Amino acid sequence: MKKLSILLSLAIVVFAVGLVHATDRVNVGNDDFDGVNARNAQDWGPVEPATHGGNYGGIDNCRCIWWDSDASGDTTGDNTWATVDMDFGDGSATLLFFRHLQGLADDGFKIYVDGTEVGEVYEVSQVEQWVWTGLVVSGYVGVKTVKFDATGNAWGSWATYGQVCFDEVQVGSEVIPRDEANWGAIKTMYR
Repeated sequence: MKKLSILLSLAIVVFAVGLVHATDRVNVGNDDFDGVNARNAQDWGPVEPATHGGNYGGIDNCRCIWWDSDASGDTTGDNTWATVDMDFGDGSATLLFFRHLQGLADDGFKIYVDGTEVGEVYEVSQVEQWVWTGLVVSGYVGVKTVKFDATGNAWGSWATYGQVCFDEVQVGSEVIPRDEANWGAIKTMYR
């Protein structure tokens, strides 16, 4: 419980001050995200909403980690996860931030760095909205694989729209003033 309190306190302080100053940053929703910049991106869905239409929280581009990759209409054979390589630099990068969609589906997920679970986000919203979430990570040097793994059950429109969407991932060590217009509602990380 003490660990949870410390993590939540730190997360609240970080959110109150601002957004992480990125050591490494990737726009997951970018059209040329797959296979570029040695990102070794694995199992991300197509660019949305360009592929399937819909609202996706009103954003221009994003990708889901759990989607109907075989067009079967059911979850059989579809991974619930996606990965991207991020550069943690010399080890001074101790914050992992990501912008993700919360709302209509159970958009909860676990986060791993090089196979070690470092946190979990629980679905807490009934309104579709984009949120920044961050957590403290330490001891990682150089390029590491960050994995996001969906934990909820598929929602009724999963086969069309997918589930657990992201548009940006950042690694850094400092905070800078945030742009309120881009943050949406602030959520906290639970572990």
